[in-house]
Amino acid sequence: MEVSEYLSDKGIEVKKRRGNELIINCPFCGDSESKGAINSENGAYNCLHLSRCGLQLSFWDFQKKLGDNPQPLASWRSSSQSFVPAQTKKYIKPKSNVAQPTARIMQYLKDRGFSQKTIDFFKIGEKDNAIAFPYFKNKELVGIKYRTLDKKMWSEKDAEPVLFNRDNVDPSDEVLIYCEGEIDCASLHEYGIDSVSIPNGVNDFRWVDNEWEWLQQFNTFYICFDNDVAGKNGAEKLAQKLGAWKCRKVIFPHKDANECLQKQIPVSTMVECIGNGIDFKPNDLTTPDFFTNEIIQLIENPELLNGTQTAWGQLDSILGGWRLSELTIWSGQSGSGKSTILNQQILDFLKRNIGVCVASLEMAPARYLRWMLLQCTRKQFPGSEEVSKALTWMSKNLYVINSTESIDVDVLLDIFQYAARRYNVQHFVIDSLMRITIRGEDKWDAQKEFVAKLLTFAKKFQVHVHLVAHAKKLQSDNDKPDKTSVKGSGDITDLAHNVLVMWKVPNSSELEADALLTVKKNRELGLLDSVGLFFNPKTKLFYDDKEEKYNAENI
Repeated sequence: MEVSEYLSDKGIEVKKRRGNELIINCPFCGDSESKGAINSENGAYNCLHLSRCGLQLSFWDFQKKLGDNPQPLASWRSSSQSFVPAQTKKYIKPKSNVAQPTARIMQYLKDRGFSQKTIDFFKIGEKDNAIAFPYFKNKELVGIKYRTLDKKMWSEKDAEPVLFNRDNVDPSDEVLIYCEGEIDCASLHEYGIDSVSIPNGVNDFRWVDNEWEWLQQFNTFYICFDNDVAGKNGAEKLAQKLGAWKCRKVIFPHKDANECLQKQIPVSTMVECIGNGIDFKPNDLTTPDFFTNEIIQLIENPELLNGTQTAWGQLDSILGGWRLSELTIWSGQSGSGKSTILNQQILDFLKRNIGVCVASLEMAPARYLRWMLLQCTRKQFPGSEEVSKALTWMSKNLYVINSTESIDVDVLLDIFQYAARRYNVQHFVIDSLMRITIRGEDKWDAQKEFVAKLLTFAKKFQVHVHLVAHAKKLQSDNDKPDKTSVKGSGDITDLAHNVLVMWKVPNSSELEADALLTVKKNRELGLLDSVGLFFNPKTKLFYDDKEEKYNAENI
């Protein structure tokens, strides 16, 4: 049985071919963007939707997960309807017929900065007037790559694609440094830095499957590709393959490691460049201090706000403690203060050194953060120094998605995943559901799938997700909303662990409170109750004690 034939029998369409990979929609996560790839020769499967799936399966496990009794790869004989042993990819080990470098090649290598010790270490040789770089795996020669002095390159036919110099890297260091070519790898060796080189350029990732198990020994990857467009793009692609959260991009003072060697850049500088590797973080993920100048302008010139007023919030009511792996729905009528009280809870997380990532998609980040600054500084017009100080403090643990556009579900979860893995963020806020691009023929089913993805993310990464969902319009603004008032599919509240509803108490009410926060669902403890809150309009803070509010107003 061939892999392509099996896919056809299962009704799985091959969208395109990329080398030995058959590109498909992942059958396990509702993928519609062709994020699945299965090797046509060995059946190894990989889903690139890391935030919601990320499955990596052998062909045996791939069949089993689809509900079949697994069969080995084999050639299908239609006449007998029987299986024969699989015809898997056979790599050919080259014969070691590489000669010692001639004087011409030796001079070239010496001009590139290589010592005789380094040339001998890598067993660099010559064949047909080309430099020969032998590739070893577990001390056995598995391939040879050739390079002429005018930079023409080729490899032995049917050689196993592996990393150059892999056997000389100590996995116990848990750090692996990648170079774009053998010359750069040898250059770093001259500096006393162990590294590996990819075998066939920045766009060929066949080696990843062969080296996958070996790569699991490392926790951090430093990618030292050429400082040009091709190198930068290749580094981004490799980081996505390996997991961007564990990768760092290294930028040397010159184009590559060999040019640094030739220009005699000191080893201390090279080590510093590697140590200062840059995160491969999503472009839209930033910290509050990025908006410092803009926020100062908004505070010093309130007219720039153009009278726009939107409720932002934080929660000061605790449901027996915030539990990880849960989803909380925040709802309430427009202007009820649901976003404001949620902001207050975010500040409380920051005070306890807990990381938070916010997707506030209904307001520009600077305006959103301005509102939070009023709560943080407890001043209506904080000074520039206070603003800078507060934003610097917030930036230690707060990450903001820099977008006011509607955002695709998978894009959002990919950013969230990076923040969870890279920065150990524990609380994620989405404000609001209306700004999430949800695709599907049935709107309610699509919303259910979205909430299910949030639950999967929360459980997988042991985090808490807060989702703001607007309430339906009631007959009167004074009507008190409940759990069934949440706009959208009923599955939103059914799937969530907690549902909190904010209600602005009308003047006509006999309740001695400005707002009422009602716990409509509490899956863990089962306690349902309301909290009366008192609001300070100058600081935008809620208090559950009237006297505390009075004291705060008169500070």
